[in-house]
Amino acid sequence: MCQRKHNKINSFICVLLIACMSMAVAACSQEEPQEKTKPADYGSYGLDMAVEIANTWPNRSPGTAQERETAEFIEAAFADLGYEPEVNKFTYQTEAGEVYSSQNIVVNIDGQGFEVEAEDGSTTSVRRRVIVGAHYDVAITSEQSEAARLENEQTQESTTESETTQTQDETGETQTDGSLVTLFTEVELPMPTLAEFDGIHNNASGIGALLTLAKELTESQFGYDITLVAFGAANAGFSGSRAYAAEIDADDLEMIDVMYNIDGIYAGDKVYAHAGQNSVLGSDKKLYEMRRKLYEATDIYYENELYTNNRFALYTNQSGIKVPWGAPESQQFAVYREWTQRQSDHTPFDELGIPVVFFESYDYDADSLEEMRESNNPSFAATEGVITATAFDSYEYLSNLFAHSETMSANSKADSIDLLTRRINNVAFIIRGGIAKGVHNAVSEE
Repeated sequence: MCQRKHNKINSFICVLLIACMSMAVAACSQEEPQEKTKPADYGSYGLDMAVEIANTWPNRSPGTAQERETAEFIEAAFADLGYEPEVNKFTYQTEAGEVYSSQNIVVNIDGQGFEVEAEDGSTTSVRRRVIVGAHYDVAITSEQSEAARLENEQTQESTTESETTQTQDETGETQTDGSLVTLFTEVELPMPTLAEFDGIHNNASGIGALLTLAKELTESQFGYDITLVAFGAANAGFSGSRAYAAEIDADDLEMIDVMYNIDGIYAGDKVYAHAGQNSVLGSDKKLYEMRRKLYEATDIYYENELYTNNRFALYTNQSGIKVPWGAPESQQFAVYREWTQRQSDHTPFDELGIPVVFFESYDYDADSLEEMRESNNPSFAATEGVITATAFDSYEYLSNLFAHSETMSANSKADSIDLLTRRINNVAFIIRGGIAKGVHNAVSEE
């Protein structure tokens, strides 16, 4: 009897061990949970391209050798991605009557076209096109940077004190002579000069997003015909985009669904997307068809939870103030919402009646036009919040500024991605999403 009891105990233990081992094997056999690929997980390609442009050709002003060499770099970058870029040269004239030359770098990608259903149920094959552009030149010349460098050297030679001269007031407290910028994090950085200018914000960042988009477009085929353009001479009256727009004939004009323009997206307080001024009818009236692609961009932002996933926020101008509209003598007003009066390379397309989506970083959260600026960060107080075409548009300065401020709040993988990479990749992702959505009234593949 004892033997039978002993056998029963052994059998129970064996069954229990087998069950435990089976559970352990099942647990071990399961694959380790894979981290879900997040939207806009495009790596550092765009950042690397933007930084190389800024570091190598900091004074790529219109009509200069640096501008031409930057264009050659972008052309080579497109070619490395497998495209056959075209170099479209053009000339422009300054107010003084001097004639200079520049170039646009253009990539055309054929799409599959769309099937659009008519009211009678029949379908028609149509071809539609999107244009995506960003300019690569800057406003600051080599002469201006060299003058700043010489001034810095003379200043250093004329004093035996440090670059950040410190004195003591009557109370014995340390004061600075204004050559330091104090950040929110209480870290001090030397005040930059034009000797450090490199145009990383406006507009190497936009070119970084354009090239990132070009890279991501190689992986799929789309319904749209796609044109990517790196514009030259934007700082000479948007001469590059005007030269391109002037070549659009009536038939081509009918094919274009939208022009996406990427301006400086790095250093402004928030990233905005705007429709064109051609979507405004005055008062609070607007043309929905001219804003469809803007709303589509915000849909893509929300559908992919880009703030939750990537800590990237996309804004539209919701100031709601009334601004002058139309001819001055008309004394008309329009509500300032979802569009901007700021001009850039989208302006020539806007004037042609093409829907536009304009990306920039700025801050429209103000009670008047005069209070609106690129940034309200006290670090830019010396220029009243202006970054473009100032000494603050320097990768060395901006990367240090944002690295200090973001380190204080980093608590996730998304937070660990630097601001420039985050903005480049997410803007490229949103534009790619708009291209992938295609024509709104096309027959779906389903």
